[in-house]
Formats: sequence, C-alpha cells, structure tokens
Amino acid sequence: MIRRANAIDEDLTTVVNRARTSQTLDGDAHGLTSAAQAGTARGGLSVSGPPQGGSPFDNAGWWDALSDMEKQRIIKEHPDWIGNLDGVPAAARDAANRARLPGERTALERQLAEVEAKSREARERGGEFAELREMVWRAELNKIRAKLESIEELERILRMGDRQLLLWICQASAPKQR
Repeated sequence: MIRRANAIDEDLTTVVNRARTSQTLDGDAHGLTSAAQAGTARGGLSVSGPPQGGSPFDNAGWWDALSDMEKQRIIKEHPDWIGNLDGVPAAARDAANRARLPGERTALERQLAEVEAKSREARERGGEFAELREMVWRAELNKIRAKLESIEELERILRMGDRQLLLWICQASAPKQR
C-alpha cells in the first residue's frame, strides 16, 4: 500500500511540476485540449512493478491492489513482470506469457537472419580456422532454430485448448559476437 502511495505521489509531483512551467504531460504548452489528449493517451497513473523478491503472498497483495485496467496494462506492456510470478492468478500469468510469444518469435527470427549473414561472411572470407568458425556458427544457428521450433510446438499445444502457459524460460538473447 505504501509503494502504491509513493507511486501516486511521484505521478502527482510530475503533473504539478509541469503545470508550474505551463507544460502538459507530453511536454506541449498548447493548453487544455493538448493536456486532455495527453492524459487520455497516457491512460492514468504509472504502474509500479511487483515487490522485489516478494513472497507469493506479497505478490498476490500487489496484484489484488491493482485496478482491472492496470492489470490489463501490465499484461500488455510488462508481461515479463508476472509471467513467472507466484502469487499472481494463473489466468493472468497465462495471458502475459502468451502475449510474449510473438515478440520472442520476432526476436529469434531477427537473430537467425543476423547469424546466417555472419556465417555466410565467415564462409566467404575463408582463411585459417574457417572450418572451426563455420562449426561455431552452425551450432549457434541450430540453437536458434531449436528455440523457434519450441515456440511453434508450444503454440500447437496451446491451441489444443484447456492449457495454460505459467512459466516462461525461453528468452531470445543477442547473438554472440565472433
């Protein structure tokens, strides 16, 4: 509850400070119409993340204190906050983890294209240790392809219905520089 009060206080301080300088929330000084549009676009108070190192009980208390609009905003904008968080209802965790799937797929596809390009460059360059470099790039490509296949299989299973995605461990990481 105190964390929530502090977040509200910070939001209010931001609004008051901008009002003192005749600025709206979006930094524009063009009056009430601009202020109304900025407020509507912003969608309300900022949302604090879950308690650091919170127990399932702490996490449940944080989640329960949020409005329905804030919960939906977290699922949409910060699914990583709750996807694996004990104490948050399973339906919310499932929705958050499902919301992450398209972004993870896109990140992995981008990585795949980058690594394929680097592998081609290394192959064309040749030189000493060319075969070894090619083996390393091939291993990296196989790892990324396996993650993509895992996402495809996960989506297939989820389409079967009556399934929930309560734990997310596949994270696209930047390809290693070689």
